[in-house]
Amino acid sequence: MNFEIISETEAWDRYDLFSYWSVDYFSFGKNNFLAFDFAVSIVGDWNVSLLCEQHKVAGVIINGDLTVSGHFDMSDSLDLIKGNLKARHVCISEKEACITGNCIVSGLVYGGWKHGIFTVQEEIHAPFLIYEVDRVSFGRIHPDAITIDHDFNSGCKGNYTYFWHELNYVFLPKLHVFASDGSFSGLDLSLMMEVLNHNEPVMNITPRKLRMYQDCFSTENFDKAYGYLSTLLNPFIELDGFEVSILDVDQTSRLDFKKEGYSLGFISKERGIIALAKRQQDNDQNRKAIEQTFCNLINFIESGRVDNF
Repeated sequence: MNFEIISETEAWDRYDLFSYWSVDYFSFGKNNFLAFDFAVSIVGDWNVSLLCEQHKVAGVIINGDLTVSGHFDMSDSLDLIKGNLKARHVCISEKEACITGNCIVSGLVYGGWKHGIFTVQEEIHAPFLIYEVDRVSFGRIHPDAITIDHDFNSGCKGNYTYFWHELNYVFLPKLHVFASDGSFSGLDLSLMMEVLNHNEPVMNITPRKLRMYQDCFSTENFDKAYGYLSTLLNPFIELDGFEVSILDVDQTSRLDFKKEGYSLGFISKERGIIALAKRQQDNDQNRKAIEQTFCNLINFIESGRVDNF
């Protein structure tokens, strides 16, 4: 593979790095980079972080399009792609990476770290974006993208955005990872990529339900329901067999859902839907029922039919 090893000073002059990167990871002359002054096409996987380690450089600069038929790993390098990136899966940088064109991924974009920076100046088009970086900047997010924000940031919003606590509901159980205490702790991303490579489903929800879920469970709709309930003289409303009321705990606003005097679960802006049954099967049923009731409540409020309560 043909490339040059150039100094950071030369990279500044040749590629105008300050136009694409912040100064967070610059060494001001001490780093070297691998420079590709042409489009690059890789068959299979490509780990540029490992390549940088082998050549003792800080990162890779590609002055052209990059196509990787497999998994592209830039998890531990400073990378600039002055063109489009196309890959099967992409592990984004824990440091900083900038793509000046489009980022087109057929599988999963994931990774990063809380101090990382990831920029796509044009459109990012991937079925799933699971990121954990401090700063993200996308020119556009394709409307079909499903974004998953590990650290509850709000800088990256696709049409369908989920937070970490919701993944056990949205994705298939075989992808779930559990902590030692039995609580859900995330997704097995390696298995998820393997499943996607076989063109098999990874989600536990249909596109129609997905749209309904996103339409219902927004911050604005939570505030809308909370605001409406706070104006009522009665302590609760009856809807779909539930008694729905406001329940504020430790300065956290919640909507409580009771049946026959027992709370089956609640909704909070920070944590989403939490069902309280001990058995997983009952938990799933209660969660779905609470979801449907909340959506119905929003529909009633928006249609002006709240006088029916």
